[in-house]
Amino acid sequence: MDKYQEEGQLLEPYLESIISPLMLLVRSKTMELGACTDELLDIIKPLCIIIYTLVTVCGYKSVIKFFPHQVSDLEPAVALLEECHKMSSATALRQESTGEMETKCVVLLWLYILVLIPFDISSVDTSIATADHVDEPETVPLVTRILDICKDYLCSSGPMRRMSGLLLARLLTRPDMPKVFSRLSLQLLCCNLQLLSIHISNCCSTFENFVSPVNCLVSTSTLNIYIL
Repeated sequence: MDKYQEEGQLLEPYLESIISPLMLLVRSKTMELGACTDELLDIIKPLCIIIYTLVTVCGYKSVIKFFPHQVSDLEPAVALLEECHKMSSATALRQESTGEMETKCVVLLWLYILVLIPFDISSVDTSIATADHVDEPETVPLVTRILDICKDYLCSSGPMRRMSGLLLARLLTRPDMPKVFSRLSLQLLCCNLQLLSIHISNCCSTFENFVSPVNCLVSTSTLNIYIL
């Protein structure tokens, strides 16, 4: 592929015939085996190495046009990203040789396409639809799970930082995100109020522990003066 590095347009007529079968295989194996299996990662790593090589040669915009983008792919892709995120981070050379870095980048790009679904993300989130307790505050686990992983990748120096930045930019500009962040802000406010309450309680307890010996000392001194 290196000989096409400066002339990636020569490969563009063949991208669909290369990318589509590879990504369909990634998708089908994810659905078949489930994201939380080592067998799945062993299968898709070589595929992702090929796909990521084409991304570096032709650019991500030319490649992601041929990624599958069904609404039902969103949750499995998020689960797959979480599983990839658990993979140990060895040296950069080892990541390239085993496909860990390439797999993470490809899954991030896949989600970059999937978050464009024309529905409220909460409406396709099964963890909300099957919630056991209706009194619990409404959350959007898919969004928060994506945010948590992307925040970690933004701190890395590898190509995952760029891919996670692209994903976050597209996710956070969705029209349904203000509603999500208003809920998250309310939850954060409640959490901060609880922490503040605990802090005040601890301060009061510390003050009482300090005041009690002082009162005792004052009382003793007063008694001694009275005796004298």
